[in-house]
Amino acid sequence: MGRLLRGLLVLGGVVAVLWTVRDRFVTVGRPADHTPMSFRVSPAAHSAPPDALTSIPGIGPVYAERLAAAGIGDAGALVDAGALAVATAAEVSLARATTWVTAAADD
Repeated sequence: MGRLLRGLLVLGGVVAVLWTVRDRFVTVGRPADHTPMSFRVSPAAHSAPPDALTSIPGIGPVYAERLAAAGIGDAGALVDAGALAVATAAEVSLARATTWVTAAADD
């Protein structure tokens, strides 16, 4: 019984070592011509955002496009729309929209 148990322990140890270093013995085939992923970008994404909105701190091209799509194209329209409408149009928090409206009103 002792020999059998000792043999099983040795066999288990060998299996454990082989399992640990299995990546050195088994390789997974890769395609020979690996090409990186590419993304298609619509032409609308390359359109220049309104400079009047991107001059306000915190408003970049993405937020400017969202605001322009909602009809808010310049600082005056931003102030007239109010923080709640700006937050909804740009999909940002009310605090961030309030900061933008305040900055636009100061200019």
